[in-house]
Amino acid sequence: MLAPQEASVIAIADAFAQATSRPALINLHTTATANAMGNLATAFQNKTPLIVTAGQQTRDMLLMEPWLTNVEPTMLPRP
Repeated sequence: MLAPQEASVIAIADAFAQATSRPALINLHTTATANAMGNLATAFQNKTPLIVTAGQQTRDMLLMEPWLTNVEPTMLPRP
């Protein structure tokens, strides 16, 4: 399901995974923002089986550090 805001996508996937008892796959654009992180934390507390990926452009092609970026991407999804 395509949605314009990542928090709603995670909420939909959370509900789907809980209803079906199967993992749901979520593909977020670039990185999870604060909107997504709230719902992701809720899904984590609910022990919902989610598979979350985030697309990212190759850093070699960037001329400067983007404004909406996470300089430590492996730290963001940690509980």
